[in-house]
Amino acid sequence: MPGRPGKLAKTDRVDAAMLAEMDRALRLEPSPPRAPERVRLADLMARRDDLSDMRRREANRLKQARDAWVRKDIKTILQALERRLVRVGAEINAQIEANEILARAAAPSRLWWALRRMLATAGYFAANGGSGAAAPRCGAASTWQASSQADTIRDSGHSENA
Repeated sequence: MPGRPGKLAKTDRVDAAMLAEMDRALRLEPSPPRAPERVRLADLMARRDDLSDMRRREANRLKQARDAWVRKDIKTILQALERRLVRVGAEINAQIEANEILARAAAPSRLWWALRRMLATAGYFAANGGSGAAAPRCGAASTWQASSQADTIRDSGHSENA
């Protein structure tokens, strides 16, 4: 191949021969197409990541802003981003719930979040003298829960077609 006397290093014939040799050596199989449910979940996760980045940037801008009107405007944007993050988190949860394979892959993450909520609630009760008041909820918690579940599914491998 290339490097042998009398052979040009770059021709279509040489390239074709090298590719054929690689094919024989590696014996690659084409990947099956991803299931539409996984494609949608990946799109939702990408959207969630984009919104999260936008929220981080706006929060940084808020730290720098001095003008009252600008600060109020940034806070309005942050509230809208929080609402969108909660909505995307709910859509991620719905996508997971609608598919048995995705739901099975998310199960370990859901157990973690259930334990985390239980421990947080217990800590809250202990800090408040054992009162029966409910632990405060943060709108972003469901977003991060959905994030963790979706990441668990993404990291669980793509061998199963959802």
